[in-house]
Amino acid sequence: MKLRHYLVVILVLFISNGFAHDANKAFFKIQQKDDVVEVQAEFPWSIRNAVLDAFPELENSNSQNDFDTAFFKYINDNFSISKGEGLLSLVSVKEVNSQGHSHQNTVVFLLAGNNFDAITNTVMFNIFSNQKNYHEVDINKQHLEFITTTKKTSFKINLNVPSKSSIGKDTIGILLVLIFSILITFLFFKYRRKLI
Repeated sequence: MKLRHYLVVILVLFISNGFAHDANKAFFKIQQKDDVVEVQAEFPWSIRNAVLDAFPELENSNSQNDFDTAFFKYINDNFSISKGEGLLSLVSVKEVNSQGHSHQNTVVFLLAGNNFDAITNTVMFNIFSNQKNYHEVDINKQHLEFITTTKKTSFKINLNVPSKSSIGKDTIGILLVLIFSILITFLFFKYRRKLI
């Protein structure tokens, strides 16, 4: 009977760990759309703490407008998309209905312009030294993925370099089949002459 109790306790511990969500991870999907860049961000509940840390005067405010204004400024200060030396200006930040967990915030923000080559993202770095921001970038029919951390806060987008998938396993496989076919053909004709 005691073994059964231990198994139940261990099972409960593992199940609860499986549902834990990292407060230090945020996800960003970035897409070109006509004359704007749309960013869909999924923040954990701790984004509120990051904004309060950046704007401590919000602790005494009951106004949603004050928080919205501070949140816009926080995103503007910690997330930027640029082309060369020019920054795309942040146009709007809007919370949308979350399709994930209730303790997750989904926010869409728009930046004016659609041509960019660099992204800097330090969102939530002010509260977590091990913060990771995951990015999926869809630009010019390419899908790129990047991570920013406190050690690497930005990344450049080089569209001249072919993606790994375009020079990946398929190309190597075709080359191997071609070489193998030539070798078999050569050996076949070589041994055929010996038999005649």
